[in-house]
Amino acid sequence: MADVMLSLDVKASIRKFEREVGAEFVRRQLPFATALALTQTAKAVLGDERGEMQSRFDRPRAYTLNSLRAVPATKATLMAQVRVKDAGAGGRSAADYLQSQATGGTRPVKAFETALAEAGGGGRGQALMPTRALPRDATGNVPKGTIGAALRNLKKRGKAGRRGAFEAKPGNKAGLTPGIYQRTARHGVRALFIFAAPPAYTARFPFVQLGTAAANRRFPREFEAALARAIRTGRPL
Repeated sequence: MADVMLSLDVKASIRKFEREVGAEFVRRQLPFATALALTQTAKAVLGDERGEMQSRFDRPRAYTLNSLRAVPATKATLMAQVRVKDAGAGGRSAADYLQSQATGGTRPVKAFETALAEAGGGGRGQALMPTRALPRDATGNVPKGTIGAALRNLKKRGKAGRRGAFEAKPGNKAGLTPGIYQRTARHGVRALFIFAAPPAYTARFPFVQLGTAAANRRFPREFEAALARAIRTGRPL
């Protein structure tokens, strides 16, 4: 995902302090003041973005709400960023699914969908839609433990007896809708997941636009406060 970009004009604030303490003194404090203001602005934007997630997404998980980070500015870089955290140990980053929420488009296939499809021997590149037979957690998602159990059963297909899981492929003799099924007592079956094309989303979390607007609102007062602090403390370069 693109990082939040700032377009800022602080000339009026600089001129104000130049009149009060002199242009040279202000010039020496600018790198520190600018870096501090950028960092404080990025932290504020991060909070705003999290708030937007909560209002625009349906019961977002803590993983999603905590997926952004603020990169502080330094006197050398004079650049702060709000961006999605890098992938963790599992190789998964929130950017994988936030991109389609931010710009619209087709949702990427999730890691668990690929794992289940590979274990079942087909269905790669498709989304898996959970059925009503599966429990949901507080966020409306299928718990990881339930997905893990289905994956283990799929890997044991042919060895799990009457209660094992299996994949119904297109054109199967039983006439089942393609998906992942669980065998039940008395030779019955129940659908766990149904294969479908990955869903397409309209943009509902315009990450860059929201962040840029928030940054432009916040930065001028953060800059003025930071420059006032730098001048008051006489912090050197």
